[in-house]
Amino acid sequence: MKVTSEEATATVRRIARITEDHPVIHPAGYRRAFRVDTVEIEYTWANGEFTVASRFHVHMNGHDRATGMRPEYEDWSARTYQPQYDFLKPIVALLRPNADLSMMTLNETEVNGQ
Repeated sequence: MKVTSEEATATVRRIARITEDHPVIHPAGYRRAFRVDTVEIEYTWANGEFTVASRFHVHMNGHDRATGMRPEYEDWSARTYQPQYDFLKPIVALLRPNADLSMMTLNETEVNGQ
């Protein structure tokens, strides 16, 4: 038997409910705008910190059956959101886990045996 491990990952999923002053967005492909009432963010541990890997790790829900909407990039190479999604910046920063995983060791190994 040969066992090979995959790279270990740590993820944290946070949900924020917006209770007043709902941001209004108009996503591409939709005919109308939506008020955002819930934001779900998935953080992944990489290079010593929890980061939001891509726009696919941010989901917004709104009134009137608007679910799972993702922010759109203005500049893909810099991963800069379009200005209508600027309200996400403080939410991402406030919900970011600040745990220190530097003491944890996850061995990547290959085992040969019978």
